[in-house]
Formats: sequence, structure tokens, C-alpha cells
Amino acid sequence: MKFTLKTKDLITAGVFAALYFVVVALVTFACMILLPGLGNLIIPTVVALIVGPIFYLLINRVPKFGAVTILSSVMGIFFMFSGHFPLSFIPNFVFGILADILLSSGKRTANRELAAFTVFNYGLIGPLVTLWFMKAKYVQSLVDRGKGADYINGLLKYVNWNIFIILMISILIASIIGGLYGKKMMAKHFSHARTIN
Repeated sequence: MKFTLKTKDLITAGVFAALYFVVVALVTFACMILLPGLGNLIIPTVVALIVGPIFYLLINRVPKFGAVTILSSVMGIFFMFSGHFPLSFIPNFVFGILADILLSSGKRTANRELAAFTVFNYGLIGPLVTLWFMKAKYVQSLVDRGKGADYINGLLKYVNWNIFIILMISILIASIIGGLYGKKMMAKHFSHARTIN
């Protein structure tokens, strides 16, 4: 894997990052409308099921270190500047870099790509981690953002360690399913492109 991102690579990664952001935003809106409280907690799982094609197309169009970090960082930057609890954005950067390291540390295989996709998806757990490990401060951040008591209470009733473990496992399972789907869609895309050419 190459390590130098050129201007064209940055533009391509930026386009995919924008698309990823839109998907996450739509999933967030749908989850919070359809499942108030619980919906906020399952966002990373639902996103993992959907964004496989985006991830796999990106790592094949820009097979260089840093592309996945850019993709993941877009949500971290959003969390940073949208009033979320300060530590919410850190996992996006950390897991994005770890996914890039996985992809660049050895021969590209289907299993390595799937592992990188799985690691990448844990980038969205920032709000969940702070909710479980720094509950009081996170709740205060919700109050500061204008969230009402009903919203906060609806969210807190799911905050226990059994739910946390279930959520972490669900992200893993969703990543495997979403990754296999993404790989299949990518192969179909390139097969179609070769047919046209």
C-alpha cells in the first residue's frame, strides 16, 4: 500500500466521506424518529449494515494509508463542532487510523479488509462510550444542547452493562454482514465497469 495521498486521492476520499456523512445523518434521523431513546444507541450497528459499499469502493479507488482515516474523521469533526461531549469524537480518529494500519500492514486479503471495516465501524461508539463511562458529564452535555427530560430519561433507561455488551457484539455482527455485502457490491460494480469497457 502506498502512503502518499495526492490531490486526486484527497478529493476522492472527500467525496466518499461526504457520502458517508449523509448516510450516517439519515440513519441517525430514522433511528431517533422510529425508536426514541433506543434508536440513539443502535446507530453504529445500523450504519455498519449499510456503509459497506462506500468503504470497499473507497479502499479500492484510493488504496493508500490515510483514506479510511479521512472517511472516519468526518464524523469525528462533526461531533467535535456540533456540541457533543468532547470525548465523543476521539474514537473516530483512533479507529480510522487503526483500520488504515490494518490495511497497510500486510498483504491485502478479504479477511484483512473485513477486519479493517469492522474496526472502522467502532469509530461511531464515541457517544456510547461516554454515556456509559462518564454518564453524569454526558447527561449535562445533553442538557446543554437543549435535550428535554423525556429524551434523556428515555435514553438512560437502556444504559446498563448487558445492553453495552449487546451493542458491541451487534456492531461486530453488523460489520461482518455489511462488509460481505459491501465486498459483493464492489465486485459487481467493477465487473459491470469491465463489461462496459
